[in-house]
Amino acid sequence: MIRDYEQYGTPAKHMLKKIAAELNAPEDLLQAVWITRSVFMAIRDVISLDDSVKLIERLPEDIRMLYTDGWDRSISRKRYETAENFYNAVRNHSETLPLDFFDDTQTRQVIQAVFKVLRTTVDAELLDEIKDQLPSALAASV
Repeated sequence: MIRDYEQYGTPAKHMLKKIAAELNAPEDLLQAVWITRSVFMAIRDVISLDDSVKLIERLPEDIRMLYTDGWDRSISRKRYETAENFYNAVRNHSETLPLDFFDDTQTRQVIQAVFKVLRTTVDAELLDEIKDQLPSALAASV
């Protein structure tokens, strides 16, 4: 599924191109796919099932697949007390280490890139609900 990103529909490609541009790699859609997937997996670890469903409903269809890839909804939600714990979760979900995430600063930047693009797709109220479930230092930066 992820390797077939070239066949994603136009709305999904548009979103990935925006994320790639935010990552200063406008031509590297595959990197944008992997980063988006890793960030989504960490988000879904934390947020409520209800908020996950609301988020999925607002994403382009092919981007929904990145969010739901390998998702076990029966697993209890996690509580990351610090931004660093969340960064570690993003890195742990990445299958491309060490190419994408080297340190907390770069990991924070990729999280910010994904959230910046989500702001163009998802209403502010839902993003606020999601941010309320993230560590406070991280929520303040996205």
